Amino acid sequence: MWEPVWCSAKRMRMSRRRATPGQDPKRQFRSEREIPPDDPLWTPPISSRRPGNLLAKSPVLGTPPAKSRAKQPSQAIQPTTLLLPIDIPLHKWAPGYCTSGRSLEAKGPAGHQSTFASRVLPELIRAKQVDYSPAPQHPPRAIPSPKRNMTDIKITSFTVRDLRFPTSLDSIGSDPMNLAGENALGYLQYHTDKGLVGTGFSFSNGQGNEVLCAGIRALAPRYIGRSLASIIADFGKTHRNLLSGQIRFMSPERGVMQLAANAVLNAVWDLWAKVEGKPLWRLVADFTPEEFVKCIDFRYLTDAITPEEAIQMLKAQEAGKKERLELALKNQAVPGYNTSIGWLGLSDEKVTENLQKALDEGFKHFKLKVGLGLEADRRRLGLVRKVAGPDAVIMTDVNQLWDVDEAIEYMPKLADFNLFFESFRQRPDDWTSFIEEPTSPDDILGHAKIRKALKPYGIGVATGEHVNNRVMFKQLLQAEALDALQLDALRLSGMNEILSVLLLAAKFGVPIVPHSGGAGMTELCSHISTIDFVVVSGKKSILEYTDHLHEAFVNPASMAPGSYHTSPTAPGYSTDVKEEYFAKFECPQGSFWKSPKGLEMLNDPWRGVLGEQTS
Repeated sequence: MWEPVWCSAKRMRMSRRRATPGQDPKRQFRSEREIPPDDPLWTPPISSRRPGNLLAKSPVLGTPPAKSRAKQPSQAIQPTTLLLPIDIPLHKWAPGYCTSGRSLEAKGPAGHQSTFASRVLPELIRAKQVDYSPAPQHPPRAIPSPKRNMTDIKITSFTVRDLRFPTSLDSIGSDPMNLAGENALGYLQYHTDKGLVGTGFSFSNGQGNEVLCAGIRALAPRYIGRSLASIIADFGKTHRNLLSGQIRFMSPERGVMQLAANAVLNAVWDLWAKVEGKPLWRLVADFTPEEFVKCIDFRYLTDAITPEEAIQMLKAQEAGKKERLELALKNQAVPGYNTSIGWLGLSDEKVTENLQKALDEGFKHFKLKVGLGLEADRRRLGLVRKVAGPDAVIMTDVNQLWDVDEAIEYMPKLADFNLFFESFRQRPDDWTSFIEEPTSPDDILGHAKIRKALKPYGIGVATGEHVNNRVMFKQLLQAEALDALQLDALRLSGMNEILSVLLLAAKFGVPIVPHSGGAGMTELCSHISTIDFVVVSGKKSILEYTDHLHEAFVNPASMAPGSYHTSPTAPGYSTDVKEEYFAKFECPQGSFWKSPKGLEMLNDPWRGVLGEQTS
């Protein structure tokens, strides 16, 4: 027999009441000692649990809904119905309670994502399944006025959405390793009790985006019921804890769970900036050096940079910060270069058309994909040099295609097209040229060897878009393997880890050139490059610009006169996507993915794979 039980996703702390006269003090829960404020999944030790109190006082289950609804009729929390065997006492459903091998099953009603189940189920013994069907939509309310009290804002629920743009139809993003990629986002929305929504996402190339979404669903419940203030109070520790515990075994700070952590943390950053009424770059620019450093987990970095050293570096940059801030507000902080001219799948005619358009828009820096073979690469480079002129800076990208010795042998054969990294030293207001991702992103010593070999030709080495974490960047810098550091806003674990990499690059004197060649990346990297210029390095770098899919975002990236990126002005991290794009491109229910062409693309297991496609 089954009995419906109403539960709330709101996290409730243990009672802090004092013992009443004549009552045994030992029977009161000792909340200060037993409830660490930074641990959302904490439950009291079994020895302190009492069946009569556990359901009413559990930090996860919360108070019985009949009582809470009577006291808070306007509480905007979606209840979830779980069907539980009536012969199992309710208190035994608390997380961590031993069920003596009893087989348990909990399943949310069809059509409703069970936030409660996604939070409690990892703690239940022998749980079999949970319904993760899409949650009902929560339309965001107007952004509150700045400086709202963050202790009043609590995260109550979340929604994860699989958004895939069919960019392969136009060869957008095509490169030597993937001729047909879709720009796909694992998209997270954190809903709050005040109606404000924090959004974050991570990127994939299409196939496997459902795995990314599953990773986000595994991590997102950790902040349900938490106030924003409690999450950001020690944000560096929050960052460390997110991928700690059992989930760390999935792959420490890399892979799908690292991408999922990025979406979760960026949703928190977006929410924080919206609460403050500032674009994220300005939120960080207004930090004191101590506040900046407190957002970072320095574990594994202290042999290269310590928190104390980071604070001194930031204090040294206070001189001139006001002037740099004024440049940012005038859209003169971050120069741009154009990648859209040279996707690998474009015809020569399309390359010429895109290049002329970019020149008309004021671009002087361009990047071309190479790897088609020496003859084809030289033809395309000659075309770009002829149209762009002798003063244009040309960068190249081979997307990890070569072995180390192959890269060393190949690149000098392209040097006569003036792919000079050192050109910017002759023209201080100009920038660099480089070969991007010449080999495996994990081959630190290989990159160092390539850089040393290409230096006589004036060709620099850049990598970073597939570098998983701050530790690998530390080693690349220590090995002197980089001329430009290309961190990826959607691969590192949120702005927290990005801030640490900015500090590392400044410490080693290597310029930041973020990778931003996919949907939403330029929107986020506009914040990152501005932070680097205003707060960390004090030097202008250069930022990639691609001219696709900006229209899908509520606050899109754009270019200002002089080929500078515009500095974001709207509160948040520029992560909000327009709802009409979900209606068309959310997978699999979007109208495009239900069309014959969309179904054909989804059912092609070899889509984008180069070479032989037979079993």
